[in-house]
Amino acid sequence: MITSLDELLNEVLLIVKGVIMKKRVLILVVSLIGITGIIVGVSLAFFSVGGSQETANTFTSGCLSISLTDESDSINLTNAYPVTDVEGLEGTSYDFTITNNCDSPTNYQINLESLNQVSNSLNADYIKVALSSVQ
Repeated sequence: MITSLDELLNEVLLIVKGVIMKKRVLILVVSLIGITGIIVGVSLAFFSVGGSQETANTFTSGCLSISLTDESDSINLTNAYPVTDVEGLEGTSYDFTITNNCDSPTNYQINLESLNQVSNSLNADYIKVALSSVQ
């Protein structure tokens, strides 16, 4: 129980000091969060470099010369009907040879793509391909 004016003033002073300390702690926490955000933002901007290229990429190689030789007629599936895998492997094949004309090793990729895209073409999911190596 407060009995004098001095005790009342001391009690009010303690309450005011507590409010001021809470405000200081709040300001400190908000400031730390803000400074952390600024540091992260600046770091992200510094390490995120963007740019554009206006010239073409060029490369130089000691030797790059590959030849493709067709050894049979092109693939023709006109009036073709479904066959088993065994029958397909026994049928007429499309033969070709890829030759590296240089001494340096070369990697290549072989794709089978349709050049005749009409509305009633067979979907590529229904065509199987077999590749064999003869040396």
